[in-house]
Amino acid sequence: MPPLLRIDGLSAGYGGSPVLHDIHLSLTNGQRVGLLGPNGAGKTTLLRAIYREAGILAGDIYLAEDSIRNLSPQAIARAAALVPQEALRTFSWTVEDWVMMGRYCHLGPLQRPGPNSVRIIQDTLDICKLTDLADRKVDSLSGGEWQRVQIARALAQESPLLLLDEPTNHLDLQHQVELFHLLKTLSTHHNRVLLVVLHDLPLAARLCDSVVILQHGRIVASGPPTETMTPEILESVFQVSFSGKPHQHPWELEPDWETKPS
Repeated sequence: MPPLLRIDGLSAGYGGSPVLHDIHLSLTNGQRVGLLGPNGAGKTTLLRAIYREAGILAGDIYLAEDSIRNLSPQAIARAAALVPQEALRTFSWTVEDWVMMGRYCHLGPLQRPGPNSVRIIQDTLDICKLTDLADRKVDSLSGGEWQRVQIARALAQESPLLLLDEPTNHLDLQHQVELFHLLKTLSTHHNRVLLVVLHDLPLAARLCDSVVILQHGRIVASGPPTETMTPEILESVFQVSFSGKPHQHPWELEPDWETKPS
């Protein structure tokens, strides 16, 4: 079986200026992969390139065996669902209507959702614990509730690959924990492959079975957290000292707040 996502020698950016350089990445069934790195490292650009929102300057991206250059936006949406970092609540729709938007990549022009789509939406609302909020207007939701709606909308696309850009952004600790369990459920019980941009290093180590660390648009480390999230690599990438001992797990590492960045 081909990988769900294969990136070969990708350089990508905006207006002809590269942000990413020579990226190679492959995702297969069952993986939860975290994208780590400082601001400006190219994490969000990588997700946008998969959705053709950033220009491909060299190399290629394949969803299954198809180059995204040859796929329509609807075909890309059926293969990969994107949860952006900041999604505006541009319309005062209900939660159910917003989640239903995830079905449109499966429908023809002016085609209304049928019984199968309605069933999928109800199942998705249940998985994301949104059933009781189905009739609420999205502009009345809390940050954590709104984030679950965005994930539900992506889940309704029935795409095997979920792309999430800083999904814990602006969430308090309780909602971060709830989101952590939801993402693990989607991966373990609903066969979704996750590619997740994260700034929370302990969360990345606990959630992901593999991490890709970017710096200046290039991959500097890739593999299991125990092999890549070492004090030496993290100090080099983030330019801060990390307190820790060799036997510690990656999720136990913390920045050394007493040492100023060099």
